[in-house]
Order: sequence, then C-alpha cells, then structure tokens
Amino acid sequence: MGKSVHILKSTLALAIFFAAGGAVAAEFTLNFMPSADRNTSAVAYQCNRDGFGACRAFGNYVNFEPTPFLMEEVVVAGVNYVHVIVGDPVDGFAQEFYIEGTNGSSADTYNAASSYSLAENHPTGGTPGLGPLTGPGNASANPERVIMRQVVGGEWDAATTTWSCGASTFCNEFLKDTLLTKPRITQTVIDGDMTSFFDMDMRGSVYSGQALTDMVSAPVINSVTVQGVAAGDFAMTPEYTSDSVVSGGRFIYTEGLGILGSEGTYTYAEGDFDTAAEDWTIYRDPDPAVNPDINL
Repeated sequence: MGKSVHILKSTLALAIFFAAGGAVAAEFTLNFMPSADRNTSAVAYQCNRDGFGACRAFGNYVNFEPTPFLMEEVVVAGVNYVHVIVGDPVDGFAQEFYIEGTNGSSADTYNAASSYSLAENHPTGGTPGLGPLTGPGNASANPERVIMRQVVGGEWDAATTTWSCGASTFCNEFLKDTLLTKPRITQTVIDGDMTSFFDMDMRGSVYSGQALTDMVSAPVINSVTVQGVAAGDFAMTPEYTSDSVVSGGRFIYTEGLGILGSEGTYTYAEGDFDTAAEDWTIYRDPDPAVNPDINL
C-alpha cells in the first residue's frame, strides 16, 4: 500500500497539469470502475487490475507492489478531469478521485511536457521527497476542483458495483461527491457486544463565500451501544448535553496563486492545521520490503 499511496499523492500534483479533448461524460461516477467516456486509450494507465501487469516505478522499472492502480482522462460537463483509482474495494481499501486539469507544465513539478508517461515514469514529478510544494504537492490542490471517495473495510458487490458496510465489523467511508461542498465521513465498528457508529455530514457547507461565524455544522451522530448494558449512546445533541460543540467542518478555503486556485490557505473556526508544514513521510510505509526503490 505504501507505494501506491505515494504514487497517488504524486498524481494529485501532476494531474492539475494535464488536459484533453474528446468524449464528454455526463456526470461523476464514484464506483471504483474505469470510465466508459475516457478520451482515448492513449491517455490511460493502469496496472495490477483488469488483466494489466505490474506497475512501473522510476525509470520505468517494474514495481512489484501489488496495489491496483488506474489513471485516465475524462471530460465532465465540458471540463477536463484526471480520474484516478487506487486499490480495490474487494481487498478492503479503495480510493477514487477526479481532479480538474489544465494545459501546461511547471518547473516545480517537472520541466517537461504534460503526459501520462510523465506521471508513470516520474511519480514524484522528478523532485525528491514528499514536500507539499516541492515534491508531489500533498494537500495543495483546490478542494473545490476535486471529487473523491475512499472506503476501508465493508463489502463490495461486483455485480452492482456498489459498496456497503454490510455485516463487516469495520467500515469507513470518506465521500466528497460534489465540487463545492465538503465531504461526509462515516464509520462503523462492531466488536463483540459493542457497536459504535460515527456520521459527520458536512455536505451542506461550502468551502468559500461563507463567514465562519455563519457556518453551521450538520448534526453529528456519534453513538456507542453495548448489548445487555444500559449505557447511553453518547449522542452529541442538545437533548443529551448542553455543552455539545461541533467545530468539525467549520473552515473555509481561500484560493492560492497556484494553478486553478491551488496552494491556498485554510482558516478554521477553532484550532489550526498547516498542510504545508505537515510531515507527509509518516503516511508512507517505511518498510524497505514494501518501498525498496524510493529514497526520501
């Protein structure tokens, strides 16, 4: 998984430099499947899935890390997007996103013409490390130009291409299914007689054009139930506690000077998080058996 996540982060940075013309998809589809409206087969790269062989690493060397990967170019409502899928929900992890693209290239990423072979052979854009702006561009994209879904655990129905928690003891979903609004995050954990459920739906809140003081978070469901025990459900609602304060989702994004408003800043109602100062190497598996060919 480590390598694939690393490539994914790199792709987010590279994707904003790609463009295409061609077929027009009617809408975004988040079902972890290739798009039927991809521009051409020449602008698609996939490996470890759908009968395709092993992925490639630096210098086109074979990377034996087995995580499935797909990158293709599509057009939705006349706008160019790069569509990426990492993982497979059958295996308990999958991430899918569309990120708006445009023509051009950047020396910060890689001083070469934009192409899918560029992303294939230089997954960090030809720059070392995992720095937010000097490497793959972690967390620097404009969230208003991204559609994204990630699932962990749960059950996958290949016949209907749908994912659900089903009877699984753990499942988690991050769903951002619109461009201008924030995501919904849900999680279910079942451990013996204990069941916990978390649901924070922020899709009623936009990223910009709204003052923090006027931003109201959607109700948060955070319940814990234990069979055979008269326990409360720890619901974060006024009927259970007058001190319930939800700050999650109460933030705005201000566009930056990067391409398509990327490299912007986040302002929070409470607390703070500096995406440019984050150490992204902690999210990468340090085991050399998993990531043998990248030096950070």
